[in-house]
Amino acid sequence: FAGEAFTLVPPTLDYQLIVQRIGEITNARQARIKDGTALGVALASATSRLKDSNAKSRIVIFMTDGENNSGTIDPETGLEIAKGYGIKIYSIGIGKDGPTRIPVYVQDMFGNKIKTYQPFEASINEELLTRMAKDTGGKFYRASQENSLKPVFDDINQLEKTKVDVNKFTQYKEQFEKFVLIGLIIYLVGI
Repeated sequence: FAGEAFTLVPPTLDYQLIVQRIGEITNARQARIKDGTALGVALASATSRLKDSNAKSRIVIFMTDGENNSGTIDPETGLEIAKGYGIKIYSIGIGKDGPTRIPVYVQDMFGNKIKTYQPFEASINEELLTRMAKDTGGKFYRASQENSLKPVFDDINQLEKTKVDVNKFTQYKEQFEKFVLIGLIIYLVGI
């Protein structure tokens, strides 16, 4: 999400699809959506995807780098919607408060991508993110270093263990016919 929120992949166990779509994530400008941070819209969108699920545990992992500064739904309203459907929120504040630089890619006159940095005043609303997690039975995390997300996801993984039965089907395509034909031809030539 940015200034708007949309579903990149609906809930699925197709991990290959999930990894593929994560690799396709771009910035708001490239995705042609409004820039900003719409916390309430993102939370309402995630809740709408999970509200009809009959899973034992329905959770939202909510990662953000800032305060709500966009969107048509207030974060408080999004939180109330999630609480109403019994959805647990694990919120993760990414980055540091204070001045920072955001990478921006521009094209030069030859069409080459050039990475530049735009100054930005970052602010993470820890109070709101903590309340979102606490009010729904989740947990708040702060990830200020590049390598701090792995322990966060490991912890969430330990807290949210659910056995899932998956039916896997394997489809075989027999390809022996051409080898039998080649062998038969070689046999007949040999005779």
